[in-house]
Amino acid sequence: MTLDTHSVVRGCAPHPASVIAACGEKTTFGLRRLVFAFVLLLQAAPAAWAQVPPTVVNPTSTNVTITSAVLGGEVSSDGGVPILERGVVFAVTATNADPVFGAVGATRVKADATTGVFTVQVAGLPAATDYSFKAYAINSAGTTWSGVGTFSTPAAGTGGTRSSLTGAAVTNVTSDSATISATAGSSAGRFKGAVYSEAAVNSLPSSVGTGVTQQVFPGTGDGLFQMTATGLKRNTQYAARVFISAPSGSGAFTIQPLSALLFTTLGAPIVTTPTSADVTGTGATLGGTVASDGGFTERGVVYALTSANSNPEIGGAGVVQVAVAGTDLGAFTAPVTGLTPGVSYSFKAYAINADGTGYSEVGTFGGMVPAGPEIALSGNGQPIDDGATGTSATNHTDFGGTAVAGGTVVRTFTIANSGTTALNLTGTPKVVVSGTHAADFTITLDPATPVSASGGTTTLQITFNPSANGLRTATLTLASDDSDENPFDFAIAGTGLSAFEVWAASHSVSSNPATPGANNLANLLNFAFGMSPLVHGSGPLDYSGNVITPGTVVCVLDGGMPQARFVRRTDHGAAGLSYITKFSADQVIWQTDTSTPTVLADDGTHQVVGMSYPLLSGGAQARFFIIEVNLAP
Repeated sequence: MTLDTHSVVRGCAPHPASVIAACGEKTTFGLRRLVFAFVLLLQAAPAAWAQVPPTVVNPTSTNVTITSAVLGGEVSSDGGVPILERGVVFAVTATNADPVFGAVGATRVKADATTGVFTVQVAGLPAATDYSFKAYAINSAGTTWSGVGTFSTPAAGTGGTRSSLTGAAVTNVTSDSATISATAGSSAGRFKGAVYSEAAVNSLPSSVGTGVTQQVFPGTGDGLFQMTATGLKRNTQYAARVFISAPSGSGAFTIQPLSALLFTTLGAPIVTTPTSADVTGTGATLGGTVASDGGFTERGVVYALTSANSNPEIGGAGVVQVAVAGTDLGAFTAPVTGLTPGVSYSFKAYAINADGTGYSEVGTFGGMVPAGPEIALSGNGQPIDDGATGTSATNHTDFGGTAVAGGTVVRTFTIANSGTTALNLTGTPKVVVSGTHAADFTITLDPATPVSASGGTTTLQITFNPSANGLRTATLTLASDDSDENPFDFAIAGTGLSAFEVWAASHSVSSNPATPGANNLANLLNFAFGMSPLVHGSGPLDYSGNVITPGTVVCVLDGGMPQARFVRRTDHGAAGLSYITKFSADQVIWQTDTSTPTVLADDGTHQVVGMSYPLLSGGAQARFFIIEVNLAP
């Protein structure tokens, strides 16, 4: 039984045929069935895990004409895993008598990806020519080829007219596909289609050639025809052309355009040229260049101490990410602050689109050691910028919320000196609190002065004690003999909370202010009765006698009635909470009850309580239940 994200406790009552509590159906034979199923799984596993390349046999050639042929083969076994691709590869025998992918003069023609006998139409062949071909199939374990088959096109006849072909185009380019189209004239030939290849391998593909993939359009007649090239590589330039055979069967063949259509598939952005400039003891300007975007939505830089991570990428150890506004191609820069003087940093420029993240090569720079004193402040180990007007829980400039009556929050901030001479705090007092709610923030530990050179530190301590509900703000100011950050000031803030807000905040693991449970609670009370409610996933507690120990909510039979037992905080009443029980036989029709929880144990901090469920209308016992937490009216 758990507390879900709608501030309810879900669980189950004991099944009548069982002596244990169960969610849903569970018979006294459940254990035997589970063991039996597990044994069957172990026995079946070796066969399921056996994965080998497919088996391909019987290369066939039929319907050979002056410019075309039907080629095929048979995938007699998939190797235990699905077929990803199958087809044929062919070449002029004089050029390549044993064609495979990427070999000289080899053309690839794909078929549907399954097992069994298959054929593909190839066209645009030179007449009176000998050809060699193989059938192939690919699965996740590898690629298999049939033996080599051969065929020969007959000699061409005389005369005949060429079919017209216009409007060749490539559209709908994605990261792995593109649409190739053209319009056939009124004297369309028997076969039409497209050929394409990586431009770096073959920049002028023809019906037979190195690295060429051919697709024959499945239809005849004039008008627009189009087909989709699939399985393309990301961020790769391709060359494409369209072809059509002669209507007379004379062997005349048209391929357009004379120079191929070039297109580049999409992919992660291409980012180059990492730059660093304006390097000081604690800051620098970093940048890079987005050379190819693919529709990028974000750009920026990532950096880290070289000693911690010499190849920084987003999410990596010790990596700081700085996004830069804008989505324009070209160079960009980003200021970074809070650096440590005298150490080496590694960085990359990056850009993100729907296909992934592209990075530049790694750049490096070193923080300079400034002459004279150099002040830096941090909270919770995170830097605080001079002049910062916003606050953050990460660096403790946001103190969070605490009760107006008696609640306090203490934060400690560190002052560091990375300069070559001692840093003197010259203010009287050393730290000044000013602003709208300055009286709610008290200096409870003054920093020491001077702060020694080359890494010396001192600390100051601020206590937040709100005098009223709501957001409370102030500004801290430190005067010193730093040459360019005097005074050093930054904003601080905290929130005064009512008794209920304190209770809800101490129990919630969600910052969502909505009330999807329609219970008027300011926050979702997920795992509201846990010993560690601020740790997401921490479960409720169980008890033995009057001793509360970690465990799970239990379902028991109490006088023949199902009862849910869970643990809540003893001070739940201060928050004004009430409980409604809901129970059902099928999770479709629910009945409600407003019984009061029975306190079974209380150690002064937590209570073990039980809530009993009556029988359903008609006398049946419920199998599913909910405990809904509400504010008392």
